[in-house]
Amino acid sequence: MTKKITFGIMASIAVLILSQENIAVAGDIKSGASSSITAVTVFLDRALVTRTITQKLSKGEHTLVFDNLPETIDQNSVQANGEGNAILKDVKLKKELYAVTTDEEKKKLNEKILALQDSLVDANDIISNATKEQKMTEELLEKIMNRITAVPTNEKVQLPEPDPEKWMKMVSNYRIKLDAINKQIRLTERKIRLLNDGLIFFQTKISSLGGGQEKSKNLAEVLIEVKDESIISVNFSYIVFGTGWYPVYDVRAFTDSKKMRITYQAMIQQNTTEDWSNVQIKLSTAKANINGQQPNLSPWYVSLNEYPKESESNDDISRKSEMSQMYLSNSMPAEVSKPLLTRDENKAGEIKINEASVELGATSAVFVVPGKNSINSDNQPHKVNIMTNEFDASFRYSTVPKLMPYAYLKAKVKNTTDFPLLPGSTNVFLDNNFISTSQMDQVNPDQEFWTFLGVDEGIEVKYKNLRQYQDEEGLLVKKNKHIYDYLIEITNNKKTEEEIVIWDQIPIANSADIKVTLDAPDLSKENKDVKIDDLKCIEWFYKIKPAEKIKVPFKFTVEGPKDKAISGL
Repeated sequence: MTKKITFGIMASIAVLILSQENIAVAGDIKSGASSSITAVTVFLDRALVTRTITQKLSKGEHTLVFDNLPETIDQNSVQANGEGNAILKDVKLKKELYAVTTDEEKKKLNEKILALQDSLVDANDIISNATKEQKMTEELLEKIMNRITAVPTNEKVQLPEPDPEKWMKMVSNYRIKLDAINKQIRLTERKIRLLNDGLIFFQTKISSLGGGQEKSKNLAEVLIEVKDESIISVNFSYIVFGTGWYPVYDVRAFTDSKKMRITYQAMIQQNTTEDWSNVQIKLSTAKANINGQQPNLSPWYVSLNEYPKESESNDDISRKSEMSQMYLSNSMPAEVSKPLLTRDENKAGEIKINEASVELGATSAVFVVPGKNSINSDNQPHKVNIMTNEFDASFRYSTVPKLMPYAYLKAKVKNTTDFPLLPGSTNVFLDNNFISTSQMDQVNPDQEFWTFLGVDEGIEVKYKNLRQYQDEEGLLVKKNKHIYDYLIEITNNKKTEEEIVIWDQIPIANSADIKVTLDAPDLSKENKDVKIDDLKCIEWFYKIKPAEKIKVPFKFTVEGPKDKAISGL
């Protein structure tokens, strides 16, 4: 019975420039089996691609070739593993030179040009013959129309009047014949234009070939030793750039059921030069572009310097400073990186790879997209679904009457899924009616967040300026006193009790000579529904019943010296 074992190794990078005829083969057999992409994990700015070769191999050493790898491959990221009764001995990443053009290719292009030229000759013959036939038909028709014929004595004889029905039929036949000839000429002329375009295309292509040039492509050779004839499966994975994904959301709130449905989708784009056809797609939230190890602080030196002499220019000082910074940075010891692979050479079975798995990591999440997907290398956005879930929602209105006389509906939801919601654009719907576009902030599992759902004119908001005047007070030292007196009115025209938060503010004094006093509302501890924050923003919280109108007084005073104006009011 064949024993199945798992093997793996990190690639030993050997970038070699080889000709197509003399690629070095590490084993005694070089497999011609082609690889296929079987899995892709897309990060925000790159992707981990896995190619697989599955083949029945005989006992002995074999070299499996993973050909036509992308140009944007990260050479330090390649690795291989697999399954089967075999040992993975070596992995090499190579760069192969190949001729872009050959004499055989030029020969084929010249054959196509000759074929087009022959077709042009045939088309021109058709035009010539059709033109002659057209001329003859027109001459015959003209003679019939004139009802004149020539006789040997050069006398003109009037033909007898033909039968009218035969006359009309004969003229009609000639007209049909002329139309057919004209159509044939037009079609042939169009064909000639296309043939000429083809000639220009192939002639330009031959000119661009020149004397031939060489290009390079990436390939990997995986050397394995098969213990007994069996089916071996080898996976080759690598990081590739030129791709990424970003989240988009569809948020639908329902006021009757107090629910919110969030559809979490991903837009994937890639131009890696290889198509991902019918493969398993995974999306990772890991920030692969950021070093996983925290940065270390370097010593921060300060020193005393004499003030520059008059003869020393600012440019000289700047150059000295740059040299000092360069010396300090170069004198710091570099941190030695630890090897990523620990390999037990005495063990012929399993080779362990010390690598981080984003699927098991605590610092990121991986979304496994259901089914198989195809993402072509066309740099076009491809949308895939991540999650659709319905959440319990609590609704509340919020208004800033000073700025806009509207009440804005918002919903609070707790993310009860295991999916972190990344920042992204959002389409917002309320009771299946499109409201607006918005932005989703970062929301982790078990975290609550608010979503604004637009203006609801069922809540009426009015902001009245009752009084605004200036007064002078003080017996000995006169002061300017500015009084602001407002009234906020909120009316609930809906049939349900609603919660609403009202926002306003008082100014912040930037001088000890300015005094700002809040006269209303009352901020005593007993009045728990009114709060003020460090930026002097005031928050009122109310539960307003159907058809109820609440009146909120808001009054403050700003005092300052009489002889100085207060700016910002």
